[in-house]
Order: sequence, then C-alpha cells, then structure tokens
Amino acid sequence: MILDEFGAGPVYDVDSILDSGTPCIIDAFAVWCGPCWSYHNAGTLESVYNSIGQGGTGAVMIFGVEADASEPEADMDGGGTSQGDWVTGTVYPMCNNDAIANMINLAYYPTLI
Repeated sequence: MILDEFGAGPVYDVDSILDSGTPCIIDAFAVWCGPCWSYHNAGTLESVYNSIGQGGTGAVMIFGVEADASEPEADMDGGGTSQGDWVTGTVYPMCNNDAIANMINLAYYPTLI
C-alpha cells in the first residue's frame, strides 16, 4: 500500500516499512465522522508518536488516513463536510487513500489497524 502525505509531503510504501520489521498503526477515518474527530483530538496517537513513533524511538510508524472515497482530499484541511482541520498541528503523516477501505474491508469509522 502506498500512502501520499497530504500536500506536497513524502510518499510512504507501507509494505516496505512492514517488510523491514517496523510495525505500522493506521487510523482510517472519514473527515465527516464525529467519533473520528473526537479520537483525533484526544491526542492518543500523538502520544504514541512522541514516545515510540517517528518522534520518539522510531519503533513504530503512525499514519492517519482519510478513507472515504467520496470525500475530496482538500476537505482534510477543514473544508466541505469536514469536522475540522485534520492536518494542521498533527505530528504524524496525514494521508488520503481512496482504495484503503476496500483493501482492509473497512466496516466503520474510525478503524485502527
């Protein structure tokens, strides 16, 4: 699975990251989802990022992925039907991937894998 960071950020090959032995946490969310927004704002993944993620020991990679194919990527910064700005101030990579829902058999939002 390839993840492009929102904006002009880097591209991540999750399969290669996993093949290297580094586990990944993926928060699959929808920008319109109230429970997703509450979880995002709780700061749990930021804490993990700063302790064992890319901002800490680097033992795990963390990604936030907007997974609703009907939502445009631009809504991640707070436009359209979005609950708010998902990107500004978020320390881990925020990505949009319209194919992830089918790849992981997504049944509900939010989903952590």
